[in-house]
Amino acid sequence: MKILDTLKKGRSSDKVRSDIGALTAQRAEAEKKLAELESARRSVLLQDDDTKAEAHDADMARQRRAIERANLKLIPLEEELTASAAFEDQERRLAKYTAAAKLADETAIFLSKEHRKIRERILDLIETLAKAELVVAEANADLPDGKAAILSIEESVRGRPNLSEEVLSEEDFEAWGVRGSGRPLPEKFQDQVSSDPYNPGKFAYTDEYGVSVPCERRRFSRRKFRPALFGRYPAPLFGSYRWPDLVEGDVRNQVYAGAWASPDHAQVLARVKFERERPSMSDTELVRDVVEEIRQL
Repeated sequence: MKILDTLKKGRSSDKVRSDIGALTAQRAEAEKKLAELESARRSVLLQDDDTKAEAHDADMARQRRAIERANLKLIPLEEELTASAAFEDQERRLAKYTAAAKLADETAIFLSKEHRKIRERILDLIETLAKAELVVAEANADLPDGKAAILSIEESVRGRPNLSEEVLSEEDFEAWGVRGSGRPLPEKFQDQVSSDPYNPGKFAYTDEYGVSVPCERRRFSRRKFRPALFGRYPAPLFGSYRWPDLVEGDVRNQVYAGAWASPDHAQVLARVKFERERPSMSDTELVRDVVEEIRQL
């Protein structure tokens, strides 16, 4: 039986809360009137007018009945509110669960499809690269006169050759600098240099702490350059990549790293072919039929 079937769907909890609020306000109004009547009862009795006293007592009785009636009506409303809130909370959790389960199913299908696609693309990449490297290797083994060997495709794309220092620009300029420092002042202070009031004929600027810093006009050289870098050549994709199984133990979806670590691209192509034709390990292939002797007849 579904959980929602055990809960009765009635009015919404907001509607029930509204009714409870209205009834509570009515009760509060009756309690206020009853308190006023009880406070005034002594003065009414002292008037020696039975008609007024009876009317006053009747009015008090009406307010007490209104309070009692409200209390009685609130009991089932509170129970209804509890049931409505429980039903709505279950609906909320069920909707959240249903959405999560739907997403899980959709994502599981996506994972299964995309995993196979990615594996095939990895094999395509390895196969294309190995074929091209094989062609390059064959051409390099039979170079024409005057031609340098063609670089390995993967090294040319993924590697980083040695780089010498490269000067991009160089210029001389004049600027204010702190006296004796050999460095120019920051740009924001260049316009703040003025005559030093403590040293006639000298110049200075006042720093953020109010200290007068002596300055002098100097020539400087600015040079922009790219520093030298040592070359780096990564391990081949054939030997550094492993695509994990979709299902643990399903050898069809494996791409082992160690098996690709071969400089012989013909062997790499043979391995690609083997991987594409490798059968999947299904449940039926795991079944074993074993016959053993129990006893001699």
